[in-house]
Amino acid sequence: MKKGLILGIGNSLMGDEGVGPHLIRLIEKERLPEGWESEDGGTGGFHLLGFFQDFKTIILVDASLDDYPDGTVRLIRPRFASDYPVSLSAHDIGLHDLVQSAQLLGYSPEIYLFAVSVTQFQSISDQLTGPILEKMPELATRVLTLARDLSRSEVTAGQEVV
Repeated sequence: MKKGLILGIGNSLMGDEGVGPHLIRLIEKERLPEGWESEDGGTGGFHLLGFFQDFKTIILVDASLDDYPDGTVRLIRPRFASDYPVSLSAHDIGLHDLVQSAQLLGYSPEIYLFAVSVTQFQSISDQLTGPILEKMPELATRVLTLARDLSRSEVTAGQEVV
């Protein structure tokens, strides 16, 4: 089993909904901790299940349609599929469905979810809006810091850190 994966989820042709893939492009030049990989999961849906089988730890990055201001970055430690935000994205299937399927198949990596709040998805655009674009350096730092911390020790499970 591989150590860790940073997985960016989203449709990069729908503006802010593509925050996950944009993050992966931003960090791909960075040196990841030993045993860690990064992957643009795009809108892979159930095709992403293999990652849940192959990796001990997964850091997910995705857009979240919620009541927080645009660009709010939340770290969520979901333990069950029901702990994921409802309507997290505009993909074929939501993370809730993906994680529930992984659990049914017996895949149980440690999951850390960076949910980036967006108000709406643009119909067709490969660009992030100002509030999301401004948060990208902070998001990259937080994701990479978590990966490095996880490589050194276990992070205590908590429900949410804003």
